[in-house]
Amino acid sequence: MRARHVAIGLLAITVLPIAIAQHHQAAEQPIDGSKHPELISDTTAYRLFLATYAGADNQHRKLQSALFQKIGISQDDQVIMTNTLNDFNVRFPQILGEDAKETALNPSTDHRTFVINRDLMMDDILRALGVQLSRVGFQRLNGYVQGEKQRMRISPELERRRQ
Repeated sequence: MRARHVAIGLLAITVLPIAIAQHHQAAEQPIDGSKHPELISDTTAYRLFLATYAGADNQHRKLQSALFQKIGISQDDQVIMTNTLNDFNVRFPQILGEDAKETALNPSTDHRTFVINRDLMMDDILRALGVQLSRVGFQRLNGYVQGEKQRMRISPELERRRQ
């Protein structure tokens, strides 16, 4: 009887952690936009889009110009998009910096302030784009960003936090 309890105990010690680890790994698999683009929020998709193209150096300006041509937005909409990218390029690093300071002071932070500030910034940017861009320009931009979800792979943690 004692040998049986020892065997069950050994089984629990060796198998249970492996099963828990496998479950945890399965739960943390990235969201693959090529399979499930609907699981990637518009806020996340636009943030990744803006982060990809934001920058004021010559290389970024050439990339932005090519992007605007590809999307097919007007000259007026291109100016608005350039200003939006410039705005994002200033605001997002500030929010990241504030989070880094908070993390340095409190390494166990849940990053709640960061998530709130990040999402408020994106809400503000998306609202402004919806108002400032022409109707056609916004439709083309949105179509492009929605299509880019197909290429995105993101952590489920990012989507859970913003909900």
